Amino acid sequence: MALQPSVQIAERFWREVWQLRNPDAADHLVSEDFIVTSGGQDIRSREAFKRWVAAFLASIDDFEFNVVETFQNEAGDRVVSRWRVTGKNNGFMGSNPAACRST
Repeated sequence: MALQPSVQIAERFWREVWQLRNPDAADHLVSEDFIVTSGGQDIRSREAFKRWVAAFLASIDDFEFNVVETFQNEAGDRVVSRWRVTGKNNGFMGSNPAACRST
């Protein structure tokens, strides 16, 4: 079965920005007034999002982003995606990377 258009857009976003680790891909995937909320903080604008993605990626060594499933509602105006991020802490969310590594 072919992917639905909204699902294709979401999965392209996951692939180009996160799996390929390319924050600049947001230039052609999100609007300038894009807003995403993470950890209760709003990241407002495409440029702020790109900086946030770069900092996020820098905080996890051996970063891997795997899409588990993505689907849309009947109207196609809402998409839900379940994914998993793995890697090694390098200061993720302000934590101390040394405290999270075993010796």
